[in-house]
Amino acid sequence: MWLTERNRKCSRDSPLAPRRSLRCRPRMAAAAAGVNKQGAVATMEPCIRHGRGPHGSTVLECGVCEDVFSLQGDKVPRLLLCGHTVCHDCLTRLPLHGRAVRCPFDRQVTELGDSGVWGLKKNFALLELLERLQNGATNQSGMAESARSCVRAYFADLHETLCRQEEMALSVVDAHVRERLIWLRQQQEDMTILLSQVSTACMHCEKTLQQDDCRVVLAKQEINCLLETLQKQQHQFTELADHIQLDAGIPVTFTKDNRVHIGPKMEIRVVTLGLDGAGKTTILFKLKQDEFMQPIPTIGFNVETVEYKNLKFTIWDVGGKHKLRPLWKHYYLNTQAVVFVIDSCHRDRLMEAHSELAKLLTEKELRDALLLIFANKQDVPGVVSVEEMTELLSLHKLCCGRSWHIQGCDARSGVGLHEGLDWLSRQLVAAGVLDVA
Repeated sequence: MWLTERNRKCSRDSPLAPRRSLRCRPRMAAAAAGVNKQGAVATMEPCIRHGRGPHGSTVLECGVCEDVFSLQGDKVPRLLLCGHTVCHDCLTRLPLHGRAVRCPFDRQVTELGDSGVWGLKKNFALLELLERLQNGATNQSGMAESARSCVRAYFADLHETLCRQEEMALSVVDAHVRERLIWLRQQQEDMTILLSQVSTACMHCEKTLQQDDCRVVLAKQEINCLLETLQKQQHQFTELADHIQLDAGIPVTFTKDNRVHIGPKMEIRVVTLGLDGAGKTTILFKLKQDEFMQPIPTIGFNVETVEYKNLKFTIWDVGGKHKLRPLWKHYYLNTQAVVFVIDSCHRDRLMEAHSELAKLLTEKELRDALLLIFANKQDVPGVVSVEEMTELLSLHKLCCGRSWHIQGCDARSGVGLHEGLDWLSRQLVAAGVLDVA
């Protein structure tokens, strides 16, 4: 459409003329589909301002007043016949030409109905885009706050748990200090009584020796009895002094679950299980006595105490014959670690070992127990390797959610056994033994 010089002048001088025509600045056009009055698809080109709006996001604004469009109210975007989008407030201020208004951008005519500007269609594509932007900002803010709340709740629970564990640990230390003070007071009372008895016997001897020679000779038997009493009391005094610990240090060991153990060695209950002939008893006595024993089928169980670093393992070796396996459950109570021994030479028994291990891991009493798997007899050529055994037994799937480790070993030479105990030590103890003055 060609405009006359007068129309161009009026267009420039009109107060509703788009301000972007007066100055040049870069803008981005957002294309959205709209439907005009005659049902044709029109293209809307609202101005997009890249900057921080009320919520710090990109906003869409009217090209006439440059105000941000809104989902409702005076700033609702409405479509003209030419396809341009203008806010409702600007449309109401456009001069009427009969029953029509002219587009402030290209001066094309848009006919109005009986309801006037209210009858113009809204730009629903733009409204949907605005709603998405607002919902996105709201959801993003809500999700961020939800994540912050989740983090705060987690660390609040963690802080509460740590405070409770700290109180329990301090109560253990206080109880140990009270018991030690009571024992020291008892030893002090015993030493006081003993010193009193020694002093009385010495005074009696001095009085007897101060008499004349005849009476001293007659009191020979009594003096000998007093000397024997003094020697016994001196021996008791020496033993008592040696028994008293003068070291004021308190050896403290922290476990992984933040429990406190008082003493130079922390006692751990371990159950050694596996099929018959796997080498359980050989491993036990190699750790205990550092010597090889000829394999003998275990009827019942063996129990030995093995000290390693700052731990004292009480190891129960239970027979692995088929008729003895139902008795395994009687050894699960208070077990902190399970050592499962597998014979790497017998491929044909791997599935049997897998079946017994799977049953073992379903036991409720062993839910929190550590699992150490010894792949024994790795010195024999052609045996199942540790990696292959891990795949064949599906250990990653079978032991999911549990602390476990598989260690290749040779029970005859002891290779790999101490590496397994090292793993148990790292899992059970959070810190080394501390000497607290």
